[in-house]
Amino acid sequence: MSYKIKNEILVDCDECIHYIKNKIKQKEHFFITEFADTFEQSRGEILEFIVKSLYDLKDNYNYPDFSRHTVTQELVDHGQFKKEEIDVVFEKYSYDTDDYSEEFMSLNEIDFEDYLKATANTSADPFGEWPFPKETKYNFPFSDCDYIMYLGLCKMDVEYLECPDCGNKISNSPINVTLGYDKSLVCPFCINRRDNEFDIKGLLKPGYPVHHGTWQSQNPEFLFSGTDYFAFAHPKCKKSERDDGKGPMFVSGLWIDSCGRVVLSLECVYCGARNALKPFTKEKHVPIFDASGAIWKRIESPIKEAIEKGEGKRIEFKSFLEYNPFTQKTDSKQIDKVMQGICGFLNAEGGILLLGITNDKKIIGIEDEYQTYGRDKKNTDGFQLKLGDVISNCIDKNVIKFIEIEFSKIDEHDVCGIIIKKSDIPRYFKERFFVREAGRTVEKTMSQAHEYIRSHWPDY
Repeated sequence: MSYKIKNEILVDCDECIHYIKNKIKQKEHFFITEFADTFEQSRGEILEFIVKSLYDLKDNYNYPDFSRHTVTQELVDHGQFKKEEIDVVFEKYSYDTDDYSEEFMSLNEIDFEDYLKATANTSADPFGEWPFPKETKYNFPFSDCDYIMYLGLCKMDVEYLECPDCGNKISNSPINVTLGYDKSLVCPFCINRRDNEFDIKGLLKPGYPVHHGTWQSQNPEFLFSGTDYFAFAHPKCKKSERDDGKGPMFVSGLWIDSCGRVVLSLECVYCGARNALKPFTKEKHVPIFDASGAIWKRIESPIKEAIEKGEGKRIEFKSFLEYNPFTQKTDSKQIDKVMQGICGFLNAEGGILLLGITNDKKIIGIEDEYQTYGRDKKNTDGFQLKLGDVISNCIDKNVIKFIEIEFSKIDEHDVCGIIIKKSDIPRYFKERFFVREAGRTVEKTMSQAHEYIRSHWPDY
């Protein structure tokens, strides 16, 4: 994947990564744009992003030290940057932790059972002595598209639009695209000032399919227009060209949602205000025919899209929740990993955590989990109840309002998608603070957490 455009919205892009990889491969030097106070500062910032990008492409979660060595060697062979400069970057973003990687445990001959015992002892006695050395890992900051363009490393011809509400120039780049089904292009300054889920403040381009209501306090007006059709109007449309001040509503999308409802999306022709009708149906699959008799394809689900896209900043895969299908045993530690991932998304910009998918995109499903439930709950309903209880008990019962749980049948396996929105306040798991950054979930130290919270929730 290089980039993806839908409805004239750049919903995904990794052109900068391709650009960096090609420069390294061809041994062509990067052009240093002087945007900082000095040439050396500009060079340093560009090098940081190059190191971060190459490091993220490695299996740095399991092999952080080997990944660092590989990146360093690639850049030294490239010839533009010296090893000493690269070491400075890694040291700047290094931190010590006892959340060990496979590489570290193997090199230091740490037995996993001994590690679990030490963890349990430390939990019981927080002031007890930790018997193993700390591992050095690297936590690089997130870089959005605007910053990458500022560095001169984005070669996309990105358009800029003026926000109708605040007047800021907003780039048509993935960082400004909403999550989930919608994929609208929005102003990041205005979207957080919306009154409710129906508010369209900061909307630059509507996405696909248009499924969220954006009417503020108004409801669409039903118009009976004949025996075989009907119409809707937007009352009190501010941009209406009609004498009655109404705006005709056109259908802009139709699909089946996870609750089995037919969703009919409506959009005002004049002002773009949106809403949706969601009647329940007896069957979840309803064939819809066009004039030629061909069946319309259902709108692709975010779960399928996420699998195709692979793990990244807003997507994470987990093989299971609690019952390990490979060992056929219950693994309670896995719940901790899933909850850490959910917290990471809640404290960042949201995302999708998929259960039943391995790291290499293999679909194994969650059916093995069902055998641990009661006889009448060996299905997705039972799994959803279990997952909801786990999230409420482990994180916060109020956090459920930021989470949607959906299921898809893919390759005859049940896959669970946990769609997570950014939380209104910081969220903790077992008094630890996690954030999703650069395609992985990282734990912040106390000082790092305080700094992060001040910058992301200034009023908290």
